[in-house]
Amino acid sequence: MAAQKKRSHHGPTRRRPRSPLAGYLNVSMRGSGTVHTQEGDFHIPGRFVAEAMNGDRVFVRRMPGLHDGMPVGAVAGVVERAHTTFAATLVDDGHLRVLVPLDERLSHDFIVEAADRTPQILGCSDGDLVSARILVYPTRNAAGVATVERRIENDSASQVAIEAIIASHDLQTLFDPEVLEEAASLALDVDRALSEPGRHDIRERFVVTVDPDDARDFDDAVSLEALPEGGWMLGVHIADVSAYVAQDGPIDMAACVRTTSVYLADRVIPMLPEELSCDLCSLVPSQDRLAMTVDMHVNAQGLVQQVQVYPSVIRSKGRFTYREVDAILEGAAPDGTAHPDCAGVDLAAFFGGLDRVSTLRQGLRRERGAIEFVSSEAKVRLDEQGLPIGVDVRRSTRATSLVEEAMLAANEAVARRLVATELPCPFRVHEAPDHDSMAGLVGLLDELGCLKPQDKPGLISCDSHAVQAVLDEVAGKPEEELLSSLLLRAMKRATYEPENLGHYGLGAPAYCHFTSPIRRYPDLMVHRILKQVLAGSVKSRMRRELAYLMPGVCAQSSKMERVAAECASLSQQVKIAEYMESFIGQTFEGVIVSVQPFGLFIRIGLTQAQGLLHTRDLGGEWIYDETRYELVSRESEDVFRLGQTVEVRVRSCDVFRGRVVFALP
Repeated sequence: MAAQKKRSHHGPTRRRPRSPLAGYLNVSMRGSGTVHTQEGDFHIPGRFVAEAMNGDRVFVRRMPGLHDGMPVGAVAGVVERAHTTFAATLVDDGHLRVLVPLDERLSHDFIVEAADRTPQILGCSDGDLVSARILVYPTRNAAGVATVERRIENDSASQVAIEAIIASHDLQTLFDPEVLEEAASLALDVDRALSEPGRHDIRERFVVTVDPDDARDFDDAVSLEALPEGGWMLGVHIADVSAYVAQDGPIDMAACVRTTSVYLADRVIPMLPEELSCDLCSLVPSQDRLAMTVDMHVNAQGLVQQVQVYPSVIRSKGRFTYREVDAILEGAAPDGTAHPDCAGVDLAAFFGGLDRVSTLRQGLRRERGAIEFVSSEAKVRLDEQGLPIGVDVRRSTRATSLVEEAMLAANEAVARRLVATELPCPFRVHEAPDHDSMAGLVGLLDELGCLKPQDKPGLISCDSHAVQAVLDEVAGKPEEELLSSLLLRAMKRATYEPENLGHYGLGAPAYCHFTSPIRRYPDLMVHRILKQVLAGSVKSRMRRELAYLMPGVCAQSSKMERVAAECASLSQQVKIAEYMESFIGQTFEGVIVSVQPFGLFIRIGLTQAQGLLHTRDLGGEWIYDETRYELVSRESEDVFRLGQTVEVRVRSCDVFRGRVVFALP
């Protein structure tokens, strides 16, 4: 598509500097960065990154102007370092040994001191890839110092790249022997469990799991029964991990550090040993399992009127994939041989009922101000050798929605119960966005033609109904996903906090994570606290202990959630770049998702691959318009702007760095 014609514009609005905010720094390959704070995101020009490194928690000072809809800031100091380890190339000329980070966003090289004999002991030589540990961080006046921990075997570029991601984020891939020993000693004893006060035997109830095709750990299951008086009893059944993982034991201490499972493109780094995550705690079909059950009486309008929470023993009758459930909802006959325990059950009616409840719940959440952002997730499909053979773009479907709405309802129900106790808990908190961030975005949305005049005041005041109105306006249009991502970027980051502050995005007065204790530590903590509440054994000592523990648990969980998401994204980019190598020279239609002085970032729909079209490949001279997020030609009236559709040719792929480079056809 030809570049569009340029239009007149006004200059940026200057803002008075404010006191520093704390947030996490994400450095781009070009050296500039973004700081994610509770007040929204800030763009950090490269010259203002200072001594900070990618991932560091930093103070940011507001600066005048906007960039890509974000306020501009400068790093005012490092609060907490993100990296203690990193992957590097060892450069050894016989006199000086230098560790050059493989991650270009770590812009500082590190020296290995002359007295450090570790490289020789490990058999490392010039050019080897290694995992290094930082001993001294760099300053303006002195280089950083690091030591080599291990040599990384040089295999395929993608494998080395993912090993580098693991090393750079200090992900723990192995469990200590005492952790594995404790896991091996655990076993299911149904009779003993049922002797516990308050645990219910509901193995005869029709309960199923619904998960992605490649899921290995099944920590949630659902049930639904129509009630004689109308409405339904919606049951959400969650793996009772706390029945096995003793607080302060070896498994618990390891999980408390990891706080989350990490889902990389080619592997999973679990929070719990596989004896638990994939076996003992997993709600596999036809096996007795301990669970925590939330039964919710939902009326014909979708309102949850009564809630009962209790420990249980369940027996899943079938493991269904999202693909299967979507097919059943569309009228396809289920495969009876795949689900023998479901014989005689009208699966179309069962999943249809869950779908109906989901639709009602969605409507109620929208009425109270919940925001439904549109997004898609690209996941590379690998063969048995780990080579990419395709890319699946996952979007919300009726099947994913019916599970999501059931989990949201259970999480809210549990949160309400915990709020009533006034105990410190790992609440899931999402505060309203910063007014300045939303005001800055209004101009961009206006330029994109996505904003009605009547919606502007609501957006600036951060009214969630106004945000949803804008999303509804572009629903089904080509710019829907781009607009959703821009609005999402203006939001504050959801975090774990020891006290309830509500959840803006869900429109929920109280919210917590309860439904994934196999892969999230806050959920496990919620289970433990909830059991104490149900048993009526909440003592003042427990309150004091929770008040002491909870801030640290919440901070570590919020941090590791961010790290896990970054690692997952980086690993997918590596595999997508590897997949796109087979398309070099081919032409695709894509959308401009970011405009920078040096070029355009374009995402192509086929694979969701995102790559750079450099200004030098556009021909002629181009000027970056930071107020309208455009590249404007000096020689003509051509302009490239955010959201524009363009045709591009895949020029090259850098698998190791997860980059795709485009050129014009």
